[in-house]
Amino acid sequence: MAERDFPIPHPHTFPGTFLVIDGIDGCGKSVQVKLLKEKLERRSSLPIILTKEPNIDKVYGREIYDDLKILGGLHTRDPIGFQSWYAINSRVNLKDIIIPALQNGHTVISDRFRSSMVYGAKNIEDIKILLRNNEMFLWDFFIRPDATFILDIPVKTAMERLKAKGLDFDEFEKEKFLKTVKENFLLYAKMIPGCGVINAEKAPEHVCKEIDRSIPIVMNKPLGLVRI
Repeated sequence: MAERDFPIPHPHTFPGTFLVIDGIDGCGKSVQVKLLKEKLERRSSLPIILTKEPNIDKVYGREIYDDLKILGGLHTRDPIGFQSWYAINSRVNLKDIIIPALQNGHTVISDRFRSSMVYGAKNIEDIKILLRNNEMFLWDFFIRPDATFILDIPVKTAMERLKAKGLDFDEFEKEKFLKTVKENFLLYAKMIPGCGVINAEKAPEHVCKEIDRSIPIVMNKPLGLVRI
């Protein structure tokens, strides 16, 4: 068997549960984070902690959002290098919000996490580079969620949702870019334990029910793509 040439984030050892909702732009992450929080709170004695990455209130958060608005910004000139900003932002978010909550036994739901590093990749080799870079920047915080749910929808559906929000973009370039990101998310889900891929085309309430039902399945899957 060939030796693995990329690092895998290690499982955390805290009593809380760390869940992530991720996927391409327009897949419905924010809606699912809200619905899942409401569903879990109905059977939890502790508050459910929400977070989002990049966290605009943490180091590099504002710079990330500002750069994304610039035509020809670092995110287009050096997408792999740009992801280092996200990794540094994530480290602070882990230190200040996620890990303290997990230590106190809370469930944390994050709208995006380091799985979104695939936005900076063109192919699987780039994903491996990004994993190595993240290991370097996160170091002792190079942990993985208990379960990461990738919301999977056709790119055309995502584009329609984005246009319905009034977002302005070059349709050809956006579609081409999202196709690559979608493929990268599926590659990432095969490479990293605890990833589940959810069909997000259905009604939001149905998608949330499937996520909730699948949490123990995905948490106990050591490696390999889990389609739900």
